[in-house]
Amino acid sequence: MASLDDVSTSRVDRGPVLLSVVFTLTIFISASLLFFVQPLFAKLVLPHIGGAPAVWTTAMLFFQMVLLGGYIYAHVLTKYAPLRWQLPVHLAFWALALTFLPLSVATGWTYDPQASTTLQTLTLFALGVGVPFGMLSANAPLLQAWYARSSGPSAQDPYFLYGASNFGSLMALLAFPLLAEPFLGAQAIGQAWAVIFVVFGVFLALSGGLALRYPGEAAQEERSSQSCKPLSLKQVGLWVFLAFVPSSLMLAITTKVSIDMGALPLIWVVPLSIYIFSFVITFTHRPLLSDRVLPVLLIGACAVMAVLMTGYARGIPTWWKALIFAPMLFVVATAAHRKLYNARPESGHLTLFYISMSVGGALGGLFNSIVAPNIFADVHE
Repeated sequence: MASLDDVSTSRVDRGPVLLSVVFTLTIFISASLLFFVQPLFAKLVLPHIGGAPAVWTTAMLFFQMVLLGGYIYAHVLTKYAPLRWQLPVHLAFWALALTFLPLSVATGWTYDPQASTTLQTLTLFALGVGVPFGMLSANAPLLQAWYARSSGPSAQDPYFLYGASNFGSLMALLAFPLLAEPFLGAQAIGQAWAVIFVVFGVFLALSGGLALRYPGEAAQEERSSQSCKPLSLKQVGLWVFLAFVPSSLMLAITTKVSIDMGALPLIWVVPLSIYIFSFVITFTHRPLLSDRVLPVLLIGACAVMAVLMTGYARGIPTWWKALIFAPMLFVVATAAHRKLYNARPESGHLTLFYISMSVGGALGGLFNSIVAPNIFADVHE
């Protein structure tokens, strides 16, 4: 017959395992909602504003900017509020997002052909999906910060959760064109998304509650931004640059293929899926491609893309170019994101790390949607 001490020990041992499972599921659901809503809302607004390549690029700029805002919110919340206050504040944010469901285009909104398409697209997305997307954007760094303060396995290095987050993102992006769109209408998809968003709130509350119930050791609690080694501007700049390059390339390839083949949703989803998949296989202790192989592949990818953008590739069919660009994007994104993972800081600087990554991604969107069209004469540049 088991003693009371054995029963007590069993309960304590199950706590950290439960933490890992619940946090992984929560961040997976959050990321799935986050990236499922991108093609969903784009599908809702396209009849109102059109499907030009510039619209797709501007939509990506919006999502990247809101993602940055979500990361900044998570950084401020974890830096200036204790964990016991972070949970109710974030749950209040989730409750506010519920008022925007189901997702729809703002009533009475009409497209003005005389006004800036970019500004109108940003406004339309902000009014329709800004708050829910902002709330979901904060979850990746926020949940990792909560987990880092818990007694869960690998709490001192919670970046593995980012791999689960991006896996959820990838599944959502692929599920939309392959499963949801062919069999369900936009209204049915939006209703299902709203239901899952409500369920996510339950998992969010459970994650925060478990982090409070099973706090880490006292030494682990000291791993705050105040006790960590200070960051150099060079290190932060490296994070921004490594995030900028694959983001800009992903958008450039999307624009190029959209111009050649038309602005179809699948053309927007495929490069983004490749981009996200590179996070899944790099933010791990066991990467798919080793750090010795990636530099060689990177040089080859850059050489191939340089040839594709010259006159020597004019005879290659558009479909073949798109098929060649896909693995080249994968190599460049994988190399950059692996360097990001290797340059990751200790958990006390986790939220600042993700802010820097988001800044780089947003700069990529800003450069491709606003700067490049005004300073370059051709998409090849």
